[in-house]
Amino acid sequence: TTFKPSRSVLATNLLSSLGWFDTGTTQRVWLADVTGDGKMDFVGVAPANAGDGDVWLETATGSGTTASFSEHVALRGSVFKTSNQWFATATRPRVFVADVTGDGRADLVGIATTGDLWVSKSSAESGSATAPVAMRGTRDFYLASSITRTITQFQDASGLLSTSAPSRIWLADVTGDNVSDLIGIAPASPVTADGDIVWESPYPASVVSVSNLTRANLNSGTAQSVTLTFSRSMAPSTLTAASLVVLQDGLLKVPTAVTRTAKTATWSVPFSATGTNPSTVTLALGSGVTDLWARAIDGNGGGHFAGTFSRALWWNASLVAGAAKVELTSAYPHWGSLPAPSGFGFCAATQVTTATDNPPRARVLVIAGGGSCTTTANCRTGQTCVANVCQSGGVDVSARPLVMVSVDAVGFNTDRVHDLLANRFGFAKENILVSATHAHAVARNIRLFTSPLHDDTEDFSPDSSYQGFMEDSIANAVASAITDMTAVTIGAGSGTAALGVNRRNGQPVDPEVLTVKLKSTSPSRVRGVLVNYAMHPVVMDGSTGANTDYPGYLTAGLETADCNAGDLGCGALFLNGGAGDVNPANRTAGLNDAGVAASIAATLRTAADGSVTSFQSTAGAQILVEKHVEAFAGITSCRPCLSDRVRRDGQFINWDVQSTAVSLVIPHGARLLSMATLPGEPFSAIQGTLKSAVTHGMLLGYTNGYMGYLPTFAANSDTCTFPEVDCRYGVFACADSTGITVPGYGPSFFNNSTSPTPGEKLMSDAIDALNNRLAP
Repeated sequence: TTFKPSRSVLATNLLSSLGWFDTGTTQRVWLADVTGDGKMDFVGVAPANAGDGDVWLETATGSGTTASFSEHVALRGSVFKTSNQWFATATRPRVFVADVTGDGRADLVGIATTGDLWVSKSSAESGSATAPVAMRGTRDFYLASSITRTITQFQDASGLLSTSAPSRIWLADVTGDNVSDLIGIAPASPVTADGDIVWESPYPASVVSVSNLTRANLNSGTAQSVTLTFSRSMAPSTLTAASLVVLQDGLLKVPTAVTRTAKTATWSVPFSATGTNPSTVTLALGSGVTDLWARAIDGNGGGHFAGTFSRALWWNASLVAGAAKVELTSAYPHWGSLPAPSGFGFCAATQVTTATDNPPRARVLVIAGGGSCTTTANCRTGQTCVANVCQSGGVDVSARPLVMVSVDAVGFNTDRVHDLLANRFGFAKENILVSATHAHAVARNIRLFTSPLHDDTEDFSPDSSYQGFMEDSIANAVASAITDMTAVTIGAGSGTAALGVNRRNGQPVDPEVLTVKLKSTSPSRVRGVLVNYAMHPVVMDGSTGANTDYPGYLTAGLETADCNAGDLGCGALFLNGGAGDVNPANRTAGLNDAGVAASIAATLRTAADGSVTSFQSTAGAQILVEKHVEAFAGITSCRPCLSDRVRRDGQFINWDVQSTAVSLVIPHGARLLSMATLPGEPFSAIQGTLKSAVTHGMLLGYTNGYMGYLPTFAANSDTCTFPEVDCRYGVFACADSTGITVPGYGPSFFNNSTSPTPGEKLMSDAIDALNNRLAP
């Protein structure tokens, strides 16, 4: 009979003064469950003077007795901009928030004037703080908007969006499969008959999960059940026994039967026993599989009614590896040439460039298998030996491959490519590492200064932006790599190349060149080369066209020296390290001189090639990964160009920032490889912290996102003597109260004036994981 008093639980940026609740636009703030935890969150699409189209989340964090929220920016620069008429009052609301993908998380859906359906998919991640080898923390975000299809019944001409009557379009589940559908009651118009109910599915069905398959299943001697679960109801007639294509060691295994429910299909597959022999199993769906409404499934996570779905599993006593590479220039289908380089702050989106003889590429290395055992004593603590493979939680440890990508870009936000690889191949998102070489003279794909996690997609779908082109190209390269996996040995070495200098004070920096090679012995073949070195690739400035600077010359040279002639399955990956405050010592004299960049590459190649002198077996090795997500308060944007969109400059909000620790270990024996990733530009001292704590630990900067500079706390009190930058650069927040960049600050989006800084805290997380939970 009473209510408790109302109270304020969070001061937000959804301010009336910024236009969030103006009557001059339709609704732009909703309540919906974005994270799938059963609690309603606030979702807001920013108005023109608060970062037009940015998607803000007030994520519910309360319990059953308390209410609390955490504020995030979940997507920069979505298509849902006021300037594109999404919120015009001349029509009824055309932007909705509901789960249209079937994953239990609310998505953003918009109907364009042409009837194009645009979806920004919710892709929140959650993790356990107690899991031994898993993701720790949470991350709430949306994927970039893309067109799923065009539906003429819902275009403006249909009359469904007319203001002459109350709203007559809804998003709701009317089919009973827990996925929201687009529903309209038609007016009298040329398109439909008055009163007709118009139904459409805004988003295609996808495979939600595949049942676990182990070596013990193969060796059981009986047919095994393989179950696929779909996001919405499927057409039973298309899920035949032959619609699941199964290959075991290259031989077709035809399922003998299939049983179905509305959203699942279970096949009976007669696998052959493999004993302890190496084995590979791949699963794929035939192209004829459709949902109940005769539409193709989204096999690759691209958001369209098509795409290849496949799963691969490798059982091998040793690790197996596959590699591929793809050029990121000639196949780009839009604009006639490439977006201009971003490394030196180009502003206009129309600037373009051409490729040179050192063009941008993406290189992929996939590592899988391992985990062999004879008894449980051969496995790590908490694992058991089942059918000669270590298991954790009933899953063979060989079932979680590591995917490494090196892409010639200034930075790379990985949300969409992670989603593509997870949907298409089943890779765990935390096991996917995408590193940018940070070459400054390559095509623009992100905005360095405008805000963290902001892709340079503007109004384009991921399918037409250069960022989207790179993501699709990487996914295709992974598909090539996993078709050619061979057992490998591993070699590691350390050389030196004193090429860099601390650009703040002129002091020497870490000269170490860490190199890892993976090599198969039958036949003898280098599969992958990893080179880890810390230095800004800023010799080339882009004025003569796209050029990948010394990383491009280095990787091409290594491949010429180490790969068999014509071997496309051999790749050299350059992994930039703690280069946030490191420049080439001869940069000023050699600016835009390709010969200087090539000379640097030659020195690094000599140091790398000469350091690996022996290889060791990877028998029994395991891939261990732990991803951390930390929330740090930081400013919302920087504006080096007056043309950049206005945002809440200088306002501090929470950013979900991730780091990943990776170990390749032989249980109770050696550590073969140690890596820690940071999503931005770590200062060289942070790299030193890792190497002091973990022998030959590789720091991968610019990996899995770009969050600006990650300095040390000590950098606050540096005395700068080097003429290239001042002491504020890369340390302090870069926007003043007017939103115009203060010269010299650089893209540092976090509060670095307290200890530990975000970079130091993330590195501490990674070191703790490497030395404890990911140790042999």
